[in-house]
Amino acid sequence: HTMLEQEQLSETCRVMEQLTNVVRNCSQASELRTLLSPKFQYKKIQNTIKKKYEQLCNRSTELEQVYADVCEQSAALHNDLEVQRQRNTNLQLQLESQRVQHAEAVYHSHQLRERITTVVSESRSKIHMLERERQQSQQLLDNLSTKLAVIQALYPVVFTSITGNGDWNDQYSVTGYIYIRSVNNVVPFTFTTPTSLRELFPLLDACTTTGAVGTTITATDIVNTLHKFTI
Repeated sequence: HTMLEQEQLSETCRVMEQLTNVVRNCSQASELRTLLSPKFQYKKIQNTIKKKYEQLCNRSTELEQVYADVCEQSAALHNDLEVQRQRNTNLQLQLESQRVQHAEAVYHSHQLRERITTVVSESRSKIHMLERERQQSQQLLDNLSTKLAVIQALYPVVFTSITGNGDWNDQYSVTGYIYIRSVNNVVPFTFTTPTSLRELFPLLDACTTTGAVGTTITATDIVNTLHKFTI
């Protein structure tokens, strides 16, 4: 009896094991069918695509941030470049302005040198002309020395008439006489001042036109001023 029960139990165990294997195989087959079903594959692909899309979105966000950073750096570099370009332009303008000023200075220097050369040449010409005039004046004084020698022995000269515009700075017509004691004679004279009466006879500065008539002036005064007019 016991042997039979053991055999039946063993058989039951084998059957149960087989059933377990069958159930396991069925379960695996079901899982396999599920895995191989289009719906499952679609969902799996959809999930994969979704994950990839999320990764791409995240990557896109990162790239956008990188692009924004690059744009900001590029704008900053462009701004720095523009500032440097502006400085270079200002420096070029300053350099060009200095170059123009230097050119103008050189030009004015040449003009000044030419002007100085011209003035020196003109001055030399005037010096030569004045030297000739001085020589001519000296010759005239030498020629007058004989006539002036006569006046050295004169007594006072008397002016009898001084006519003009009433201004010492104008030209005047002067008449008078010279008394020569050696010959006991009065020699009249008339002349027109070639320059102002004040310059010709400084002694008359304090006199008026009316008061000058009859004013006595020494022969020395005449000698000192006679070279300004012709006897």
